Amino acid sequence: MSKDYHRMLLRGSVFLVVVACAPRVESTNIELRRYAPAFTADLSAYKGLRVCLMNVDNQAGDTSIGYYYSPDKQFAYAGDSSLRNYFWYAFEKALVSLGMAVSNTGRSLPVHRLCGLR
Repeated sequence: MSKDYHRMLLRGSVFLVVVACAPRVESTNIELRRYAPAFTADLSAYKGLRVCLMNVDNQAGDTSIGYYYSPDKQFAYAGDSSLRNYFWYAFEKALVSLGMAVSNTGRSLPVHRLCGLR
């Protein structure tokens, strides 16, 4: 047998051991269509404003590309796509529910001005 075959067999074996020894995490699917924004403050001043919502930058240490983990890492929440996409569309849905116009391009009120930041 060739050297390449043995290397491939060794790599495959190591991969199977790593997968078999990986901790099992129970998970549930979070569906964006079921997300219903609810606000307790009076945010009517935002109605009619336009906002440009560019990208969501996920810097949380307890997440991966597709999962948000519980503090003990024994449970995970996953969506139909990446967390970045899920949160972008969730923010969009929340802002639209306030009566705002949301885009990711074009002339809109920058988010820093909307939030009163400089």
